[in-house]
Amino acid sequence: MINISYIILFAALSICKLNAQQTFSIEQYSDHIVNHRVLPSDVNKIIDENNSFDPFIGIWSGELNGIDYQFYISKTSESDEFYDQFEYLEVRYLISDGAAILSDTRQEDSDEISIFLNYMPNITTSHFKVIDGDDCNSDMTGAFHLVGSPSTGPVLGTVFNEMEVAFQEIPDLFIENRCPNGPTANQFPKDVIFTLTKQ
Repeated sequence: MINISYIILFAALSICKLNAQQTFSIEQYSDHIVNHRVLPSDVNKIIDENNSFDPFIGIWSGELNGIDYQFYISKTSESDEFYDQFEYLEVRYLISDGAAILSDTRQEDSDEISIFLNYMPNITTSHFKVIDGDDCNSDMTGAFHLVGSPSTGPVLGTVFNEMEVAFQEIPDLFIENRCPNGPTANQFPKDVIFTLTKQ
């Protein structure tokens, strides 16, 4: 009888735990980020349940000042000590000047700088953080903004074939202390907006 009681108690606790967990959509998660609200502690999954990431997925190309940029955007999912599932957009890229490859992070095992999209303030804009392993390189943030055709608004059925991208450097007050030779140059143009076309 004691064993049965323990089994019943364990089952009840498991059900309570499952009921206590909740899933957030990307929109709910983004709303908390934009409004500087802490996520509830019982959120264990953040997923793209409304397929809001889909218009961003694909290969996007653009050129600025003689440099060609190709961004390869895909949806991926990870788990960690905080979330059982966290869906986000990963961006790998190829940068070249026409004659030589300047940077290429398309390989899955690349340990170079990469980008991930971490929240969407609205249906056509996704903010991202540039992840860089170089301590002498200032971090960057930015945004991808979808441009629709033929409609100009984010309405159902809009075909997004262009996207604007902008990068912004995050000031690092301690970079000079870490890097006696000074900071290394970022691979992306800062404080300028340029257009990408979907391939």
